[in-house]
Amino acid sequence: YYRDLVATSKIHDVIAIVLRDPLEENWPVIGLVSVEDAETGQQQWLDTGSREWQANFRQRRQAFQAMRDGSLRQANVSRIDLDSGGDYVDGLAQFFRQQAAQRR
Repeated sequence: YYRDLVATSKIHDVIAIVLRDPLEENWPVIGLVSVEDAETGQQQWLDTGSREWQANFRQRRQAFQAMRDGSLRQANVSRIDLDSGGDYVDGLAQFFRQQAAQRR
């Protein structure tokens, strides 16, 4: 989506909302878990107790976040970070107050 993001941000003011869910950041060590891909319906068993699996999960999550953050920076896209369990109204209001202050 990087090329589309760059092209769009040249014409429009694009703001990315990054929704953070702490439950998706670290998998609890609970042993074998069956997961299903919502798009394909493919099911897979994960061994969350495996140190190798946990390390691989953290590495992939960090790589994805770095790629996403770099793409947003390079495309000159503003971003709003929100926690899924938090008050999103305060986060949005704070972002737009900062934007207004910077434009003065």
